[in-house]
Amino acid sequence: MKLGFRLIAGFFALAAAMVFAEPAFAVSDTGAYKGSIMTPASAFNLTMKPGETKSVLVSVKNTGTATWRETDKAYPIIYTYFPKYRKSVFRSASWNDVDSPTRLRGVTVKPNLTTAFIIDLTAPSKEGSYEEGFWLAAFDKTWIPGTQFKFKITVANGIARGQSPSASGTVPVVAPVAVPAAAKTPTVVAQDAPAMGTGSDDLAPSLYKASLISKSDKIVGEGGREVSYRIIFKNTSDVKWSGYAVRTASIVQIASSSTLAMADARASSWPTAGIALVQHYDTVQPGNNLILDVPFRTPQKKGEYQLAFNLNVDGSDVDGGMIDIPVSVTNDANEPPPPVPVQTTPYTPPSSALVEPTEAQPNLRVGLYDTPNGETVMGNMQFSVTDTSGRTYFNQNANTTVTLNYENGKYKAFSDQGLIAISDLPLRLTGVGGEAIFTVVSHPNPVSWSKVINDNKFRGVLEIRYAPIYGSAWLINEIPIEEYLKGLIEAGESTTYPAAYQQALAVAARTYAYYHYTTKTKHKDGQFDVDASYDQVYRGYGAESRQPRTAASVDATRGMIARYQGGLALTPYYTHSDGNTRSYKEVWGRNVPYLIAVPAPYDAGKTMLGHGVGMSALDAVGHAKYENWDWQRIIKYYYTGVDVVQRW
Repeated sequence: MKLGFRLIAGFFALAAAMVFAEPAFAVSDTGAYKGSIMTPASAFNLTMKPGETKSVLVSVKNTGTATWRETDKAYPIIYTYFPKYRKSVFRSASWNDVDSPTRLRGVTVKPNLTTAFIIDLTAPSKEGSYEEGFWLAAFDKTWIPGTQFKFKITVANGIARGQSPSASGTVPVVAPVAVPAAAKTPTVVAQDAPAMGTGSDDLAPSLYKASLISKSDKIVGEGGREVSYRIIFKNTSDVKWSGYAVRTASIVQIASSSTLAMADARASSWPTAGIALVQHYDTVQPGNNLILDVPFRTPQKKGEYQLAFNLNVDGSDVDGGMIDIPVSVTNDANEPPPPVPVQTTPYTPPSSALVEPTEAQPNLRVGLYDTPNGETVMGNMQFSVTDTSGRTYFNQNANTTVTLNYENGKYKAFSDQGLIAISDLPLRLTGVGGEAIFTVVSHPNPVSWSKVINDNKFRGVLEIRYAPIYGSAWLINEIPIEEYLKGLIEAGESTTYPAAYQQALAVAARTYAYYHYTTKTKHKDGQFDVDASYDQVYRGYGAESRQPRTAASVDATRGMIARYQGGLALTPYYTHSDGNTRSYKEVWGRNVPYLIAVPAPYDAGKTMLGHGVGMSALDAVGHAKYENWDWQRIIKYYYTGVDVVQRW
């Protein structure tokens, strides 16, 4: 059985999976998990050249009673089907695994709402006709009825289906495939091999219709330029458009009747190779007009071209929303096209010689939680009970417990022998002869995806201290900052995330923690530097032991800190934006010159999840994964004008 778990807390998603054998999901008959494919039939009939990659938006409506969340253990995920869990020959580099192209990310889908999944397909080298079936599942729980779909794909080196060369040299028409006026509802049966829509007449027609009002003249000029083309559509459907996208279709060179890869037309602002433009916060009412400025890069070589795009609403191509753009390239481009979108701000390559370490690694004080009734703690080795003056009261044997509490102005420690310490000063537990791992046995802290995993273990020193501002004692974990970073869940453990992103996040998290360690302003009245819940989500030794990739990213960037004009930078981060980050001044009211708004193209079409200041995790993943940015480039993009030095 294929098992797995997912967890999001604070700013970031932790991902891990245990794979044994294929899952044996049943088809749900409870009504909790149901769905409907909203994408029109034409989107599932593809013609591709060998090696070509296409992005297809598959829109799915939640017609059940359960809310779909990426944070749930039973998160929605798409698997290959017919046969299930097969290794697809159309697997793209962006896939979760050989049998899973994508999963729900960044959104919550309540009943009767619709979400869109982007599936990247890369054609195999062998020409021929293929069928690729997929089915949406609630992970490790059920196949979701009504959400199976199948692509019919022709892989050929000729021009794409639906395009015909023009003998006269005029621009050929790229016609959309007709969508039937009525469509069958996909049949779902409660067995292992349900009936599946095949793409021709088994999927719902588009609810969205448009008519062309006006468009720009032919684009004429040098190859390789970034340009935009204005086109105006009228919403002639009966429903409003709540957001829209412009999906790429094809480029045809007229004289040669050949089809180029759409990647050749990718502008720097495109969020993905298959999506030229996304706006999810604009609404177009029936009868109103939509003005589109479609960005693209003109082909490199001299010639006449026709570019085709599709207007897409809610994951469905709009009837009448085909965008045909004539382009005349008068002379070849001076330089070849960049293989990835260009950065919108200057970038200085990383120096081969960073500043040498200048200090010892600091010990960070982490406020775990308030503890009005005290805590019972067990150590994995002999440990001592001391106060903050250094006085030792008692040495406790390994695997036995001590209870710490604060009452009536006194700190007390109890063992099975009774009261062993009483002091006016805060009490501390420290390993004898080495670093102990303490278990707070009185404070269960299970993870959301397991009843048996309990994050109540912590390295280093534990201290109980009364915080007048909070009116309660707190349990504080004092730990070297590098080990603290390994216990953060934000650092991300998924094998789908590039190492450069994980390393950038380690640097941002380290700088954020070190900033508060140095300034000691945020929690000074609590006598700790950061807390474990709201500053950065710290789960301690349990998280560290489950996250070898996180630990490796921390080790690879040991001591690396971001600075601005010689002073420490503040490096906030969050899950994702809506396509642009926010300045510090816009959110928190003060001008911070290195925390300014920058484009976040891989967040396009999403709603803001987080404060929006600094690094967007999702956008940073995109830059690392698709543009091969290293961690220093990522840091310097979101924190404008900073440099990076090694402090220890």
